[in-house]
Amino acid sequence: MIRQYKTYLLFLCALLAASVAYVAFFRASEEVITLVRQDIQEEITGEGMVAPAREVSIGFAAGGRIAEVFIKEGREVKKDDVLMRLDVAEEEAERVQYEAKIEVEKLKLSQLLSGIGKKEIALIEAKITAAASALDHARKALEDAKLQEENDLAKQYALAVDYGDTVLLNAENAAHALSGIYDESNKFKGIFVIADSQKKSEAEWQVMLERSALENITRACNGLKQGLSRDAIDNTLSNLKTNLEVIRATLQKTSEVLADATMVFGAPDISGYRITVAVQRSVVNTTQTEILKLEQTIASQAINGRSAVHAAENKVAESESALRTLEHELAVKKTFSANAAIALEQAQIKEYESDLEAIKQSILDSVLRAPFDGVVRRVSAYRGSIALQNATMAVLAPLSDLQVDITVSAQESEKIKIGDAADIVWQGGESSGSVVSAQDTTVIVHFESEETVPSPQERVTVRINTVLKNSVLLVPKRFIQEEEGVPYVYVREDGEKRRTAVLVGIEWHDMQELAEGVEEGDVMVHP
Repeated sequence: MIRQYKTYLLFLCALLAASVAYVAFFRASEEVITLVRQDIQEEITGEGMVAPAREVSIGFAAGGRIAEVFIKEGREVKKDDVLMRLDVAEEEAERVQYEAKIEVEKLKLSQLLSGIGKKEIALIEAKITAAASALDHARKALEDAKLQEENDLAKQYALAVDYGDTVLLNAENAAHALSGIYDESNKFKGIFVIADSQKKSEAEWQVMLERSALENITRACNGLKQGLSRDAIDNTLSNLKTNLEVIRATLQKTSEVLADATMVFGAPDISGYRITVAVQRSVVNTTQTEILKLEQTIASQAINGRSAVHAAENKVAESESALRTLEHELAVKKTFSANAAIALEQAQIKEYESDLEAIKQSILDSVLRAPFDGVVRRVSAYRGSIALQNATMAVLAPLSDLQVDITVSAQESEKIKIGDAADIVWQGGESSGSVVSAQDTTVIVHFESEETVPSPQERVTVRINTVLKNSVLLVPKRFIQEEEGVPYVYVREDGEKRRTAVLVGIEWHDMQELAEGVEEGDVMVHP
């Protein structure tokens, strides 16, 4: 019996020793890495000839309205100095909205990843009812805004049509006043004694245009009553101003002639004619001003109405988005598995983050910085002007004496950014440089250090170190598994492996970015 007990004890000890050895062996053979944030960099190489540094034209990568210009011609600037900036108020508003959306989605994802229970269906349904009601109100407000826009514009155009009678009356009164001064042949009547023949000739020629202008005004004012389109009314108002200007010019020239003219013996006092012409000129001026006010009021009303409609449309879009979000959440709770819900949230976050990156890049591109130390030769922009994409906004003359032009592929050119550091190597020497221009497939690199430089026309090799993305967590792709469309990794915590769902980002060679689910310092275990 004792011998059997000893044999059993020895067997247990051997089994325990084998288990410890087995665990130790496989634990030692596990592949592990510790997550550390790092930049994703790529080296792009090209060759070129050394040449004297030339002036460089710089502009914005994207178009827009210029908000500020900080440079003047002749001013010296340092590399990375801000030269001018675009107005990005709309982009900033979009950035805040997308960041808020991403935070909401990440909160949902965090709840799913940590196993927090579902919200009650009844609560979501109550929120959906409230959101649907809010959407109905928003749509009603939109219809009201559209109706108000139409009514307000209709009133303004009706006033413009009604004012046509006043315009015609004032034009006819002015023509009638002139008919008392000129005969049917466009000549001053014989009762006026005019010494300045040049002025007289100009006035007589002008009155012929005045009579043609009156005919145009008559046709235009009659046409206003024929139910014209709004574009046609706009054109008619512009036409009336133009023809009234002809009449006003005729009155002005007539006034200039009458100022030095006299009357033949027995004729009426010339002062009466002078006063009549002055009064009619004032009336025509006032009429032109009123037409201008009508045009401005119509334009302002159109802008205000469109703005109110646009705000109402945005409110409808926001309400629809809120309702869709709630309906989506309800569908997730009722239909999808946890993994499917995680995959859906990850896809939504990726979509929002992609849009956010584009907006952030647009904001970054809105600031034009000096790509090198230099002197401003020419400034082609001012505050409020429109900058077209890649159009020249300024020309800089570099302080550097040398540059290298290299040719890269179109794919490589898209990765290179202004200001990227470069190493310039030639037989027997090396120097530092930076990218100052990257358009199409041609990249220009200036020498930043000229203590050691190659000879002119010497062929050199340029290695550009461009950063594709800053501060990311990278792991080899083999560390990432997938189940039902949800990627996951194994993290070691307190000596144990824990499976963790993750949100992946960009791929780089055989590496994959981990955007969510893990943190810097976590220990990844290859399964």
